[in-house]
Amino acid sequence: MFPKLSGDVPAWLMASVLAAPWLAGCSMAPHYERPPQAVPATFGQLRAAAAATAAEQAAPAALTDQEREFLGALTPDGALAPLVVRALAHNADYRLAALRVEQARAQYRVERSARLPTAGIDAQQTRQSFDDPALRERYQQDLSRAGIAISDYELDVFGRLKSLSDAAREHYLASEAGQEAARGALVAEVLTGR
Repeated sequence: MFPKLSGDVPAWLMASVLAAPWLAGCSMAPHYERPPQAVPATFGQLRAAAAATAAEQAAPAALTDQEREFLGALTPDGALAPLVVRALAHNADYRLAALRVEQARAQYRVERSARLPTAGIDAQQTRQSFDDPALRERYQQDLSRAGIAISDYELDVFGRLKSLSDAAREHYLASEAGQEAARGALVAEVLTGR
C-alpha cells in the first residue's frame, strides 16, 4: 500500500510527522486587525463631536397637555415651550431617570414572570421502514409521541414570589414618580433661569 522508507518507518507516518508542524500553524480564525481610532487633532474637535453625538442620541421630549397649558398661561406667544423641550431632551439627569424607570420596569416583569410556570410542548414522529416488501408489511412501525411539560415552577406557599413581585412593582412606581419629579424640577429650573 505505502512504500517503506529506510528502516521500518512507513511513508504515511513520515509524511504525517513532516506535515504536523505545517498543519499546527493553520487556523480558521480570521486575522485580527485593530480598528482605526478616531482621534481628533484638537480638543475642540473632540468636544464638538461629543456634542453632535449627544444631540443625535437625545430624543425630542414631548410636553404633556398640562405642561402646554401651564406654559401657555405664562407666555401666550409660546416662546417657552421650545426651550423646555430642548432642556428635557438634553438633560443628562432626566435621561438617567428615564433609564432607571425602564430598568425598574424590566425587573418588575422578571419578578412577575417568576410567579408563572414555564410550559413546554414536544412532539415527535418516527417511522421504521424496510426495503423488503415482506418485512415492511410485517414490521413497519409508525411511532408518534407528544408531551407537555411544566418546568421551572415554584409553589409560592409562603408568599415569597408575590412579595418580590410586589416590591419590584413598588420600585417601578417609585422610579416613575422620581422621573416625574425630575421633569417638574427641570421645567421649574428652566422657567426660573429664563
